[in-house]
Amino acid sequence: MAIKKTLLLAGAIATIGLASFGVIGPVAADTNGNSLADKIATRFNINQDEVQDVIDQHRDDMKAKHQEKLEERLSKAVEDGNITEEQKTKILEKLDQLKQDREANKDKVQNMTQEERKAFMEEKRNELKTWAEENGIDQEYLHIFGGHHGHGGPGFGDKHQ
Repeated sequence: MAIKKTLLLAGAIATIGLASFGVIGPVAADTNGNSLADKIATRFNINQDEVQDVIDQHRDDMKAKHQEKLEERLSKAVEDGNITEEQKTKILEKLDQLKQDREANKDKVQNMTQEERKAFMEEKRNELKTWAEENGIDQEYLHIFGGHHGHGGPGFGDKHQ
């Protein structure tokens, strides 16, 4: 019985992993207000708080890995002479600022119409382009902020390889 629960939990964790990459949809609540953690806990008869802890830990681990890879890529760009150490620091600071802004504006953006959201995002893209120009940062580095390239687009330093 313990092995069966372990295998089911492993399957649930795999599901969480796929969800975090957007393969099977968001980890947030569905239209009925049921969270993924609630669905997994109910389906496999396990504690919902424990499932949520696993989801939260996985999300934190993925964010940390992403941050580490980003910093490695930026360090390589500095090493290759593509950006300066100061520009690397500015990029990392800007990313933190944008994360805070995104969190602060989350409710505002969710309540916008599609047209308002599009105009808001275009304004933010223009602000970011201006910021990059003012700091002598090539536009190829803007994809790390989201926007045009998004996930899977060409990364800096690996143009269309």
